[in-house]
Amino acid sequence: MGDKMRTNKMRTARNTVVIGMVLLHAIAAAGWAGQLVAWGYDSYGLVSNTPAGNNFAAAAAGGIHNVALKTDGSLVAWGWDNYGQVSNTPAGNNFAAVAAGYDHNVALKSDGSLVAWGLDT
Repeated sequence: MGDKMRTNKMRTARNTVVIGMVLLHAIAAAGWAGQLVAWGYDSYGLVSNTPAGNNFAAAAAGGIHNVALKTDGSLVAWGWDNYGQVSNTPAGNNFAAVAAGYDHNVALKSDGSLVAWGLDT
């Protein structure tokens, strides 16, 4: 693993909740701080491309990608994009929750409808 293992700068934060751990990486959202922290295997930028900022409400770890919900209701995804699980992330700011599978994502919109993208959606 060598140089592929990285740790994003870890900040001490109360109420840090681990959102997802998959294969060799993990992502957490720091509750009151609104920041994302990722660690583990950095293939496809899983760790090094983690978005900066303090405007994140939730995050989910997919197989070799991550997706996060921002406080404005928009989504951002990064990592491996073999089935459009990153590049087909829907636009808009009407999302309330997000989940990630190995090669796909699902988001709940504020009107109660679901949107899925990635493999076999």
